[in-house]
Amino acid sequence: MQSDRQFAHMKKKILYLALLMIFFGGGCASRRQSKTVVSAPLGQPKEPERAQASLGGESPVLLVTSPGQKQERPAPVNAVDPLQFFLSASLQSLDEADQLFESGDRESSKQMLSDLTIRLRGSEFDFASHPEVEKVYHTTSDRLHTLKVGELVESTDGFLSEVVPTLLDELTKHNIFSLEVESSLGEKVIGKLKADRFDIPMVVNRRVLQFLDYYQGPGRKITEIGLKRSGRYMKYCKEVFSKEGVPLDLIFLAHVESLFNPKAYSRAHAAGVWQFIAGTARMYDLKVDWWIDERRNVELATVAAARHLRDLHGRFGDWFLALAAYNAGPGRVARNLRRYGEMDYWTMVRRRLLPRDTRNYVPAILAAIIIYKNPEEYGFYVTQDEPLVSESVSVEHQYDLRVLAEELGLEERVLKELNPELRRGIIPPLTRPYPLKIPVGLVDQAMERMAAIPASKRLRLDHHRVARGDTLWDIARLYDTSVQAIAVTNRLSNPNRLRLGQELLIPKRDGRSATRRSVAIPSGSYTVSRGDSLYKIARSFGISVDRLAQINNLEKARKIYPGQKLRVH
Repeated sequence: MQSDRQFAHMKKKILYLALLMIFFGGGCASRRQSKTVVSAPLGQPKEPERAQASLGGESPVLLVTSPGQKQERPAPVNAVDPLQFFLSASLQSLDEADQLFESGDRESSKQMLSDLTIRLRGSEFDFASHPEVEKVYHTTSDRLHTLKVGELVESTDGFLSEVVPTLLDELTKHNIFSLEVESSLGEKVIGKLKADRFDIPMVVNRRVLQFLDYYQGPGRKITEIGLKRSGRYMKYCKEVFSKEGVPLDLIFLAHVESLFNPKAYSRAHAAGVWQFIAGTARMYDLKVDWWIDERRNVELATVAAARHLRDLHGRFGDWFLALAAYNAGPGRVARNLRRYGEMDYWTMVRRRLLPRDTRNYVPAILAAIIIYKNPEEYGFYVTQDEPLVSESVSVEHQYDLRVLAEELGLEERVLKELNPELRRGIIPPLTRPYPLKIPVGLVDQAMERMAAIPASKRLRLDHHRVARGDTLWDIARLYDTSVQAIAVTNRLSNPNRLRLGQELLIPKRDGRSATRRSVAIPSGSYTVSRGDSLYKIARSFGISVDRLAQINNLEKARKIYPGQKLRVH
């Protein structure tokens, strides 16, 4: 009987547990279902949300276009283009590899570049039909090669400009969105906007007004700097943006990016007036290496910025989304649209789908546009700098800018200001004439003076690339200088540690040309020693590598060996 009761009790318990499982299992399923969010498919716009009517919200309260201009809605975002998605992902990997290298993780950077070259080479987009993929592949493989031989530029080598804070960097010191904005400011702005002309839609909301308040208050000093400096480049920027079909009002994003400073270098390793990172710069054919950084060349970088903005607008069909992509990267914006469906910039801001800097970015630009259009209306009485004008002279040899400045009777800073891309203040080794910018009216004088400068006086610094087995003592002895002089010139934190392929500037002693102490020149020939390279020999005798290879019939292999005799004249 007891066993029957136990069996009956067990059956009841099993039945009870089964019912519980059915009940709670169904309940969990229903709860999961209730949390499911169904987004509108890409290309199918959702019902637009009603804009808030007060200045307290983040939605726009006023949409202003030029008189007579019809407001066009952004084109719907179509299904993602597989090619563009692949290119965007590849460029993002390239940028991440750069960031790993700049943070000191060389091995991870090298591995990421290696993996990326394999993906690009093995992708479904063949190079013959997709030259844009081939371009990314060559950029990646070139970067990998230079990294392997130690020639990739390091941002910590002491020569890249020190961090020059941008406006966004400065904003970290202030809590912009704690500023209380007087209602009279909103009324004043709205009244002015109705009378002014703009070539992008203008939005005024609480964030924009807070930036206006910041520019007039805590940020007044740096705003005045930007307004003053912009005069140097505004005329040229307008010509380029007009030619490239980009709204002229977007020129003022340079205020937020750099305060129109070509030397600006952010903590995110972006450089120049338009704050390009190295990967994006190279996609628009800007050269970035040990000698030169064309992100700082205002003329070249402005063309690249206009084309980049135009490309981003072509991709997203909306200028605010294009600006967000300029700051956060197109991949971030594209992922939001792909994941959550079509939405505008302000919706992304409200839903916190963008980084903090990007949420600040567009309001900061809109506020800058408002001030730059009517600076006096907002209390800025600034005399803008005169446009920076120059002429170019073709230079066929390496020169130190200090030497040229003295020959032309100029201050060194004048040539550096006109040629901010020259990272070392030296014209790089040349394969073609270099277009050096000089003040107007000095071309003939410059050509005459440069021709009269002997080869031994052109440079006050020599250049040495560290070879296997080199020590600082060996290099100092080789160039007849001191270990301390090399260490100070190159800001070496540890003179006992040199990297294979590391680039060094060698200060000359009393202006003499640096040559090997052991080099002899018997009747125009030289015997190759262990550790020699064509580059070192060519530098020692003041000729180009190409010329040295040509006169010794080394055009193809360019290989040399110890004991080999070379003609050097």
